[in-house]
Amino acid sequence: MKVDTYKVKPGLANIALLYIFGVSFTLYPPLAQYAQPFIAVSFTAIFLVVLVNIFLLNRPILNSILFKITIMFTLIYIGWLLVATLHENNMAFALQDSLGFAIYLFVMPVFFIFICFCRLHQHLVNFLIQLCAFISVISVAIVLWYYTSFGSVESESLGQLNLYVKLLGLNWIIDHNGGFLGLYTYTAHFLLLGIGLSFYNYYITHEKKHIYFMLLFGFGVFADGHRALVVSMFLLILFLLPLIKARVSFKRMAFYLCLVVIPLFFTLVINFEWLQDRFNFTTSDASTLERFLQVPALLDKITENPLFGSGFGSFASIIRSTERPFSYEVDFLATIMKLGIVGSVLYFGTYLYMIDAARRLGGDIGYILFCVGISFLFYMGTNGGLAMSSDSAIFHMILFVLISLSLSQKYECNLVKKPLHNKLSTLKYGGCFK
Repeated sequence: MKVDTYKVKPGLANIALLYIFGVSFTLYPPLAQYAQPFIAVSFTAIFLVVLVNIFLLNRPILNSILFKITIMFTLIYIGWLLVATLHENNMAFALQDSLGFAIYLFVMPVFFIFICFCRLHQHLVNFLIQLCAFISVISVAIVLWYYTSFGSVESESLGQLNLYVKLLGLNWIIDHNGGFLGLYTYTAHFLLLGIGLSFYNYYITHEKKHIYFMLLFGFGVFADGHRALVVSMFLLILFLLPLIKARVSFKRMAFYLCLVVIPLFFTLVINFEWLQDRFNFTTSDASTLERFLQVPALLDKITENPLFGSGFGSFASIIRSTERPFSYEVDFLATIMKLGIVGSVLYFGTYLYMIDAARRLGGDIGYILFCVGISFLFYMGTNGGLAMSSDSAIFHMILFVLISLSLSQKYECNLVKKPLHNKLSTLKYGGCFK
């Protein structure tokens, strides 16, 4: 049955809160020293807005597929903290290792309710694209500035620059591999989401500016230092090909490819040594060798407790960091070590269930978000500490909120108690993004 939508005009204060909240969380990794006060203030303000809407304005709590996800993550969080206690793991490590689950439990539902109550769906999408543009511009600008200032990559000047960046309190690392400069901002994985949302905007409007946003985000990915992110971006484009072919003419596609391929080709020719070093997947590469060494150690630890694992904060005979011994590059095996087969199936199964629901029920935007989720699944499985980290939890939180907003009426945001004026608040099939 078709129902009306309860319309609430989003005020500037609500939009401002969205931006403060989004910036404080999504830019937390590189701005950790400065982000904590913003997180405390913005989350408190948003939580108060939610409480006012629920209790004073009689707007009921929203029922969504998102809350099923929250309940599942709550069970995993509590259950495997108990497992960590039974195995007498260091609780400081266990809490640090499971920090991302606190975002699922306490932040994600509040964020979702706030977005729905204040009808900030399109503002959320625009904010995410602007955030990705900011990350890309900063990354590309710093790389270009370094080359124009120094002319080449010099280890001494690079060390001085990193020291200066650290003194500013920024958690950025500027590194080079085989002569090519890369900027580790620890937020570049959001560019996968930016590419997906920009493509959807182009898909429904056919405005060229969205293609240019995608190109900017692509250069931002290359300016980042993670090779797995480059591979993930190509996977995303590969998954999107059916929609790209349906919307973009061959001539236009060839033109946009030239904008990327020609400068990229000359860059790689000039830095061929970097290309060989970064995409060397043999044991002669230190990073690849590290992964090969971790596999048998993780497998040995898994065999000790294969069903339920060793709990949060556990680690194998080989550790990569004394400060974070629970963090490994081979993160899927590390997750099985901690959660066991049962917990890993629940955790990754919940993730796959959520993105598959987007594919089945969310229309074109749902399929695009599914593609983003699959490509990020590859990325987080090949980088240390990402599978259950707060960095990936923030990405997942935003992805899950977008998926929940895009789902069909089967999982729409229905008001389940005391509906104001006897109306239900619904989000139509993909309607939040139009």
